[in-house]
Amino acid sequence: MGIERGLIPVQAIAEIRPDIKAPIAWTPGSTPSELIMAAQAYRVQAPDRPTLDDIFGAGDRFAAELYLTRTCALDCVGCSVPVSVRWAKETRQEPASWMNGIHALRERGLRALKFIGGEVGTIPWLADVAGFAREEGLHVSIFTDGVPFLDDPTKFESVMRETKGEVLWMTSVDFVPATKEMARRDGKEEDTARRFKAQRGTCFIDMVREAGGVVIGHMMVHKPNVYEIVDVYEEVLKRGGLFSVGTMQTSAHLYQGRHPDAYKQALVSVDKFAVAEQMEKLIATEDAHVGQGRRTVANSRAHLATTATVGIQQTIGCSDRAIGPPGVFAVMPDGSLRGCPVIMTQEQIEGCPGCAYAVFRDGDPRWAEYLGTHGFYQPPTDRVDFPSLFYPQKRNDNLRGILTWAQ
Repeated sequence: MGIERGLIPVQAIAEIRPDIKAPIAWTPGSTPSELIMAAQAYRVQAPDRPTLDDIFGAGDRFAAELYLTRTCALDCVGCSVPVSVRWAKETRQEPASWMNGIHALRERGLRALKFIGGEVGTIPWLADVAGFAREEGLHVSIFTDGVPFLDDPTKFESVMRETKGEVLWMTSVDFVPATKEMARRDGKEEDTARRFKAQRGTCFIDMVREAGGVVIGHMMVHKPNVYEIVDVYEEVLKRGGLFSVGTMQTSAHLYQGRHPDAYKQALVSVDKFAVAEQMEKLIATEDAHVGQGRRTVANSRAHLATTATVGIQQTIGCSDRAIGPPGVFAVMPDGSLRGCPVIMTQEQIEGCPGCAYAVFRDGDPRWAEYLGTHGFYQPPTDRVDFPSLFYPQKRNDNLRGILTWAQ
């Protein structure tokens, strides 16, 4: 029988998820009910929810992802949020509680926040809490599929007004958008939802740029779009947006909420050659742009260079004390905390075999240093690792640079 708190042993889930080869974390609010039942059958105890003292006492923390909601109207293949959570009723904090929490984070020295979901554009008081975060002096980014703001532009105008335009918007663009207008129902079908979202995402980029705002088109690479990275980059760039990229991989911790069939969409080691070729083009292009004093890619060079190597089959995890816990942690809709955006407690982080996604290290200077000193990645001698624009901290404060580069 299992004895570790919050870690579900492989044998408990063998029949449910035969593709999972390592223990996975039991994370309330993300772990599907069938896996929780399997854990309970093996007498695994629910994990303790960490406190702010637990999180900040574990190591450097410089950004928080605030999950205002986990609900969403779309049905994208590979979504890490289980259907039982994504479309369910949920307990949410009131705006005043979020503001109190944001103030507490600022008091502890936090520098950056990302508002994320689910779909945060459905939250009626998003502008209020985002504006408050800017008043507190925090760097603010908002991740949205753009649909609620395209449907009701006054919501977008409200956020821009309350934040004085000092917000970094992020939206999903996983494919070159279809030329034919897709119907709203396409967003509720697994095989078309990401293409629908890409079409709306590019329209949202146009909306933000017309208002003089800053926006990143983020691409999640998986099997159907593995050869489109450079094409999507060019699509985002021509609209005046910045570009970022991540990969949908088979890390059991990250995608424990995904339906097993969706693992077939994830990247494996044989895909790294297609990814590597395009990453090299992006790095060369970005080196030229940085040399001209501007940015087009939001990721760091280390992130791009490792997306096709270490990133595909990640073995370096947060359990490695050389780099410590992830700099980014999460606050859920009910106000509960997670030690990282995926896993609850510091004990679970220390037991994590590795995060294949790699994005939680993007923006953390320890990541690039670790890769270089351990021979995984080393920039050419005539280049430096251009910093990520996602999560500014003392060694990487790029808010003014973001606003300048986007003009």
